[in-house]
Amino acid sequence: MMMKMMMKMKMKMMMMMTMMMMMMMLMMMKMKIKMKKMMMMMKMMMMMMMMMMMMMMLMMMMMRRRRRRRRRMNTMMKMMMKTMMKMKMMKTMMMMMMMMINQPKGQKGAVLNDISDIFSETQKIQEISTNLKICNGYLAFIPEENREIEKPLRKKS
Repeated sequence: MMMKMMMKMKMKMMMMMTMMMMMMMLMMMKMKIKMKKMMMMMKMMMMMMMMMMMMMMLMMMMMRRRRRRRRRMNTMMKMMMKTMMKMKMMKTMMMMMMMMINQPKGQKGAVLNDISDIFSETQKIQEISTNLKICNGYLAFIPEENREIEKPLRKKS
């Protein structure tokens, strides 16, 4: 079942990729963009595609949660986070984290631990992880200067 889905997705991705290539070529013809710039754009596209694939896979893994898939999921998370770091995709990261945390209660702890592991890996992220607070079961990004906001949020829960 999983494999079938994966194959379908791969096909779709391939289609999308070819389409994008075509689009790129057309754009090149029209706008006479330099090759180098084009390559950069291509690379970004590729990265995005990879990210999409990974997201899909993660989602699938989340849909059918089984014990033995845990480890694989974690490594994937780490990989994704690292790619995101490289691409400075903080927003996406935050979204991912939101998704992870709004999972059924039993899993919350486990996933959170994974996330904190990933976050403690890089120095840049460490600052962020200190600003990430969980209020009412949601992840909130609270910058240094607005720390006072936390208190009223906590009273509610």
